[in-house]
Amino acid sequence: MDDFRALQAYLGCLNNRGGEADVRLEFCVACGSKDGLQHGYLVTKAKGGSDAEANRITLCSSCSDKHEQRYGASKHSKRIKTALAARRARGASIGRPKKLLPDECKEALRRLDGGESKAAVARSYGLSKSTVSRLVHSARLSGGQA
Repeated sequence: MDDFRALQAYLGCLNNRGGEADVRLEFCVACGSKDGLQHGYLVTKAKGGSDAEANRITLCSSCSDKHEQRYGASKHSKRIKTALAARRARGASIGRPKKLLPDECKEALRRLDGGESKAAVARSYGLSKSTVSRLVHSARLSGGQA
């Protein structure tokens, strides 16, 4: 009952002061525990959260861990980075597959050097003209033909 009154007092301070409160909760808002309290933010500063008291939350360490597991993007990001590193280590390609094999790229560049139009080369490989233009551009940047 005392915890409920403390929460009411806290929320009353927020309403009366326009979001600013002087009261710091002494219990976890998720489970009511009074042990291992951590004071954090509902919306982190990295994601645009403010220092306003209305954006602060008090959780025990157990509930904070659960909150992080459920809502923590950092864990998801770490899993993705680990998976990508493992794929690179195995030599697997990452990203969208190439439209042309390396031999087909060389042949397309030779045909373009021979005077054939980008549109004709694109049609023969089932590509768009802009894809052939990107092929030529990347070949020039890498010091290849074209």
